[in-house]
Amino acid sequence: MTRWIIALVAMSFLSASAMAGVTGKIAGQIVDKDDGGGLPGANVVVLGLHSVFGAISDPEGNFVILNVPAGTFDVKCSFIGYRDVVLKGIKVLPDLTTEVDFVLAEQALEAEAIEVVAVRPLVQKDKTASMRLVTSEELEYIPVRGYAAATSLQAGVTNRNGTLYIRGGRFSEVDYIVDGVSQKNLQFGSSTTALSNGAIDQVSVIVGGFEAEYGRVMSGVVKVVTREGGQNYSGSVEHITDEMNDRSWTGAPSYGYNTTEATLGGPLIPGTNGLSFFVSGDRVNRLDRSPRWGVEVHEWEKDLLSEEEYDLLSEGILPHYTLDSWSWQGKLSYRLSDEIDLKAGLVGSKNDRLSYSHTYRYNLRHAPRAKGNNYSAFARVTYTMGAKTFFTLQTSLFDQNFKAGDGVHFDNLHDYARPQGNPLYDAESLFARGDIDSTEITQTTETINDRSITYFEGDEGRIYNSFEQSSSFYLTPIDFDLTSQVSRNHQVKLGFDVQMHRLRYYRHLVPSLIFRGPFVSADDRGGFQDVNRYGYDYNWDQQVIEPLDSTRDALKEPILASFYVQDKMEYDGLIINAGVRYDYLNASTDVLANEAVPLGGDSTLDPSDLAGNSVYHKISPRLGVGFPVTDKTVFHMNYGIFYQQPKLEDLYVGLDYLEYKAPLGGYYFAFGNPNLNPEKTTAYEVGVVQQVGDHASVDVTAYYKAVENLVQVTTIPSDPAAFASFRNTDYGTIKGLDFGLIMRRTGRTTARVSYSLAYATGTGSSPQTQRRIAWTFQPGVTEPPKTTSPLAFDQRHKISASIDYRFVDKDGPRFLGGQPLSNAGINVLFTAGSGFPYTPTFTFNEVTTGASASRPSGPVNSSYGPWTFRTDVKANKRFKIIGLQGDIYVWVLNLLNRANATSPVYSSTGSPMTSGWLNTDEGRKFVERFGQIGEDKYKLKEKSPFNFGTPRQVRFGLALSF
Repeated sequence: MTRWIIALVAMSFLSASAMAGVTGKIAGQIVDKDDGGGLPGANVVVLGLHSVFGAISDPEGNFVILNVPAGTFDVKCSFIGYRDVVLKGIKVLPDLTTEVDFVLAEQALEAEAIEVVAVRPLVQKDKTASMRLVTSEELEYIPVRGYAAATSLQAGVTNRNGTLYIRGGRFSEVDYIVDGVSQKNLQFGSSTTALSNGAIDQVSVIVGGFEAEYGRVMSGVVKVVTREGGQNYSGSVEHITDEMNDRSWTGAPSYGYNTTEATLGGPLIPGTNGLSFFVSGDRVNRLDRSPRWGVEVHEWEKDLLSEEEYDLLSEGILPHYTLDSWSWQGKLSYRLSDEIDLKAGLVGSKNDRLSYSHTYRYNLRHAPRAKGNNYSAFARVTYTMGAKTFFTLQTSLFDQNFKAGDGVHFDNLHDYARPQGNPLYDAESLFARGDIDSTEITQTTETINDRSITYFEGDEGRIYNSFEQSSSFYLTPIDFDLTSQVSRNHQVKLGFDVQMHRLRYYRHLVPSLIFRGPFVSADDRGGFQDVNRYGYDYNWDQQVIEPLDSTRDALKEPILASFYVQDKMEYDGLIINAGVRYDYLNASTDVLANEAVPLGGDSTLDPSDLAGNSVYHKISPRLGVGFPVTDKTVFHMNYGIFYQQPKLEDLYVGLDYLEYKAPLGGYYFAFGNPNLNPEKTTAYEVGVVQQVGDHASVDVTAYYKAVENLVQVTTIPSDPAAFASFRNTDYGTIKGLDFGLIMRRTGRTTARVSYSLAYATGTGSSPQTQRRIAWTFQPGVTEPPKTTSPLAFDQRHKISASIDYRFVDKDGPRFLGGQPLSNAGINVLFTAGSGFPYTPTFTFNEVTTGASASRPSGPVNSSYGPWTFRTDVKANKRFKIIGLQGDIYVWVLNLLNRANATSPVYSSTGSPMTSGWLNTDEGRKFVERFGQIGEDKYKLKEKSPFNFGTPRQVRFGLALSF
């Protein structure tokens, strides 16, 4: 709470933010209808905003309006002696120029303005990068929810088991920006920010060629612009559920899916236009948060499962797989004067989720539980220095907290104590042992090693023997951007920012040993020897984990900073985006002075064994060129160097833990390396957009990326024992082709198609790819790979096609004197993808907990899993009731109930169903030993629900708005 107060106080003084990609530009010319000449001094105004955005045309009739919020607006042009013209539905895109031209006719008498419905151009002439746009209207109709799901449909984006990868880069190479504030947790390289659909105005997905203002990212940028309050009040409420389902008529059960969201916006003070607000909230409750195809249960399991678990599995529902979450968003906008515009916003969410573990199927109460929350806030001032220049000054913060542990004991670490050891697995080594009798579970206190210890007795179930807690907070005290249209052809933008991080981490690798007592010193570690921590400490007396801001294992405070300058040059037949960026990274922590002798020849990590970390400075040029050959054809190409800091978790390790673990060897654990270099990508692309006829456009882009300095774990030879740590040893090459087709509404139909062809190869798919090599390293025997192979997320082909068919008002066939299909429509989404790679092996036991090592039958990742195909449908009907707009719909996922395999499949067979081991001599001996029940349990473990994607799901929704 203290850091929030400090951060918000800082915001109040700085009042501010540089908006990365939340505003655009409107430019055009105003001409006389009769002679075609430019009209100087004409007035152009964007309507519907709480602030006045406008311009006056120059002597040639040209005008430019800068800093227009992304969204859809009406634009009005007026000139004395001429009839006013209003262009309705002008779509303003972030970072791009929207061309708006007016043709004015003279008028002799007063007349109403001419209203013209604008048609969004199919070819964006000033685009020099690969950007896809999803509007709020499209989000309303397509059968997906959320910006992440919409992003996954775009060309160049790969969805592997729910994690997004862009153009062959690792998942951590993608940034997610909401209203100009990054939502990426740099500690772990991911984003968990949730937004309700009703809060989203548009989503821009940049998969290549992003400009110099975008940094700390190598593969892609997902930008979300949320709605703002207007001059009139508006609001909505929506509820979605599947609890009306029954297999008898929908072919799908209810998975306990419930989502409720609400929005409200308008002037904060009725009757005024200066101060507006917009707020949204989302409540999510799931009984089975990620349903899977093929869930089944068997009669022989009745004695191993609770009655509730058995009944749920009988319906195809995974037990102990719940989700309970809230998310919220708010934005305030205030026009202080003609020159000063103020904005402030908040985005937050929290969730509590249980996990179904197939290994813990008969002990689900101890399967993992996780809780998380994240918040971000910004305050921004925009100062208009003149008609052609403005700057923004922003401060922002991001705060994410996470806990994960045993489903019963969770963050009560004392309750993990097991003096008799943690129960293991069943006789077949397939499933975690559960509570096998009805003995009462009690707490026992006794003295062990002169310490009073309380632990549980009577629970024979295996606990989830790990606990993790983390906190990632950063404050951007200043983020400055200046934009100036220095001439008709040059728009210059420059800016800088500073990020100050505060990272805390606590992981107890074996909390069942806590009965050994508290950590006293390096010579008396009690039950806390296997704890990697920084910024946290365990208070033994209070039995809680507390922040630690002193000692050598205090919180980590890395500092990141950047500066950029770019020039957008716009000519009739040429667009050039040229820029350069500087990035600074300082891990701000100690490193080992001599890795060959980490403790200096004794058993203590002294200050003399440590040294300061390296500081990195990187320069990255960016260049994008567009050639608008005609209004219907635009070529583009770009080149850029992109740097990104490694995941911050790979930079750090607790020094107490390093002192304990470095001399011992033993189980695998990789130490963070504060001297890791920033990772680097050099990217090239060339593409063309061609309008086809009056209603469609085709976009084709080819790209190539060379990636180097990627982080990978490796073995560090040292005395007395080698240890694992991270180094910048991985590299890769990525190439591909993206294809897109957009057909705007023709009659009742609109369509969007995307196709990606990609080849992603490298020496490692994640920083932990070579962990087995690092653990079992033998010089000359288990050397790291020296050549590239397909990466785990290398998907050769990906197809997405959405077709929308809809009736407008007073449209459709007549029936009984009415038009029941008026304002009704259906959207069909088809997705398909080739399988992901795996390393083929000879048949071996891939299932039991003590599974033997594999023996490859082919090169690394040389085989691919099966294709997946899926059809989703959403049909809706709009209506009016008591002054409200209503919308009722049905939403079906995996309409054909296809069994789609997830990744990876069994390496012996390439199938998600079976490893084939039971058909080997060893497998038959297993069946002889454990009998029919052993065979049945093995087949059940083999057919894990997580080997498959979603089954058919049917949901119903009702929305009301005003």
